[in-house]
Amino acid sequence: MIGVHNPKVKLAASLAVRKYREQHGLLLLEGERLIRQSLAFGARLEYALARVDEVPGALLAELEAAGVEVLPAGPEVIRKVASTQTPQAIVAVAKAVPEDAVDLESAPALIVLDRIQDPGNLGTILRAAAAVGLPGALLTAGTVDPKNPKALRASAGAYFRLPLTAGWAPGEAAERLREAGFRLVAADVEGGTDAFAFDWRGKWALVVGNEGNGLDPAFAPAERVTLPMPGGIESLNVSVAAAVLLYEAYRQRRGG
Repeated sequence: MIGVHNPKVKLAASLAVRKYREQHGLLLLEGERLIRQSLAFGARLEYALARVDEVPGALLAELEAAGVEVLPAGPEVIRKVASTQTPQAIVAVAKAVPEDAVDLESAPALIVLDRIQDPGNLGTILRAAAAVGLPGALLTAGTVDPKNPKALRASAGAYFRLPLTAGWAPGEAAERLREAGFRLVAADVEGGTDAFAFDWRGKWALVVGNEGNGLDPAFAPAERVTLPMPGGIESLNVSVAAAVLLYEAYRQRRGG
């Protein structure tokens, strides 16, 4: 059984830190559900660490069929590697995907995440974007790493499904989007067009901004949309708002 000082355990544990994820081009997947979904979306796994007597045989067979080495590990190894307080019985090291994969010319619609800070919010937005079949997402410089373990869990494997481009400054992103013919549509708490009356047909990029500071000024001028909130709540969590907007856009685009 593999021990806590094994080089592969140390490598897996180091992936909690962004610097080492970038250095190695790797990330950590935690738990059976995330590993299964990521495999279904084409993730390339390097190896897994597992309390093998607690992992479903079907998953072990799936990993074996994919050529993934499963290293038997005790609870102390899993605790050292995992980021959750009560880790599941298996973690896996996977290759990161290219973060320059969005084709601005062919994409009919995109979501832009401008300096989103919370990894749970980021992952949830990517999950919603993948769920409606959006062809890509842009993450401006200053946005939390999509390979962050919490972001990966919240994305439910969408990191491997949705083409991403990351690291552009807000000004560069806005300029490139306009040059490629996108309408910039900014989610705003108030003052915008009712999101359910807005025309979501055509080529658009929905821009959602930083949780505390909103959008970078480089995205102005942009068409603004606002979700009606007749219940008196001042605002929605950014990931909830983004998901609602994306589904309304999907409803209109499919002719609903």
